[in-house]
Amino acid sequence: MFGHVVSPVIGGFLTHFFGFRSIFWFQIALGGLALALVVLFLPETLRTIAGNGTIRVKPYQQPFLAWIKSSQDARFESNPDNITLPPTIESLLEPLQLLSQVNVVGSIIFGAIAFATAVVVISTTALCLETYYRLTTLLIGLAFLPSGAGTLLGFLAISYLLHRDYNIVESSYKAANNIEEDSNTSFKHNSDFPIERARLRSIGWISLIFIGATIGYGFSLSSKHLAIPLVMQFLVAFGATCILLANGVLISDLCLENLASVTTIINLVRYCMGALAVGVVQLLFYRLDAGFVFLVFAMATLAVTPILVLQWMFGLKWRIEKLQGETDSESVPILHRSKVLLGKISSTARNAWERLMTQSFSFNQKAPSMEMSDTKESWFSWD
Repeated sequence: MFGHVVSPVIGGFLTHFFGFRSIFWFQIALGGLALALVVLFLPETLRTIAGNGTIRVKPYQQPFLAWIKSSQDARFESNPDNITLPPTIESLLEPLQLLSQVNVVGSIIFGAIAFATAVVVISTTALCLETYYRLTTLLIGLAFLPSGAGTLLGFLAISYLLHRDYNIVESSYKAANNIEEDSNTSFKHNSDFPIERARLRSIGWISLIFIGATIGYGFSLSSKHLAIPLVMQFLVAFGATCILLANGVLISDLCLENLASVTTIINLVRYCMGALAVGVVQLLFYRLDAGFVFLVFAMATLAVTPILVLQWMFGLKWRIEKLQGETDSESVPILHRSKVLLGKISSTARNAWERLMTQSFSFNQKAPSMEMSDTKESWFSWD
C-alpha cells in the first residue's frame, strides 16, 4: 500500500519538471541499482541449491563480493539430498488446500474485497482529481501524500491495537482457565485460545471507518473544496492498512504450519481481485457518477463484513472441530485425492461410453438396412 501511494508522488514530480519519459529513465536507473545490489550482496538461499546454508555453492552462484573474497565462515561440503527435497507437483498444489478451510477462506475473501476497494480509490485518484479539479501532474502527485500519511499511521495504529487486544483477550483467557496473570507463556498456539477475537477485536469499527470514508470520498469529489476528498483518502488508506494487516496476522495465526503457502494464497487472491476491480471500475464510470461508483465498492465491502461476525462467533468452534474431526480424506495429499477423483470420472465416462456403444450396436443389428443414398438423405433432412 505504501508503495502505491508514494510512487505517484515521484511520478508527478518527474512528469511536471522533466516530461513523462523521465519516469521510464527513473525506472531503469532504480532497477539497475536494485540489480547491482543483488549481484553484489544477495546470497543464494534456494534450498535445492544451498540447502540450509551448509552446502558450498559454486562461484557463479555466489554474490560477486563473496566470490572475490570468501567469508571466514566458509561453507563446507554436504550432501544436498540429505537436506532438501526436490519440488514436486504436490508442493505446488499444497497452498490450494488452505481454500478448503472455512475460516481461512472467509478471511481471505474479506481481505481481498477490502484490498480491491482500496486499489480502486488509489488507481482512480489521478483521473478523478484531474477531471473534477483540473490539477496539474505535480499537484496530482502531491495529492497522494494524505494516502501515504494514512498508510503510515495505519501501520502504527494497528500494531498498537493488535498488541493491546491480544493482551486483553489473553487476560480474559487466563481468568477463565484459572491461570496466573503474571504467566509469560504464549497461549495463541493453544487450540482453545480465541485468537480470532484477539485479532478482530478492533477490526469492526475500523471497517466502518473504511466503508464510510470510501462513500464520502466518492460523493465529495463533486464539492468545491479539495480538502474534503483528501481527508477521505487519508481515512481510506488508514482503514485499508489496518484491515489488511490485521487480516493477514489472523490468517497467519490460523495457519502457523503453512506460513509460506498462506502468503502465496493471500497475494494470489488479493491481486486477482484488485485487477478485476480496476478493470470493472472503468465500465462503471461510463454509466454512473463517481459517488455511486465508489458506493458500489463500499457496499461490496459491507456485504462481506458478516464474515467478521461469523469468525468472531464461530471461529474457535470451527478450529476445534477441524482439529478433532479430521477425516482420512483430509489427511490424504491433494495430488492423491485429485488422482482418485479423476479416476472416478474416467471410470464413469468409460462405462457410459460402453453402454452407449452397446445400445448403438443392438440398434444397428435390429434396424433395417438402408442404401447409402437414403442414409445421406436422412442426415441432411430435417423433415
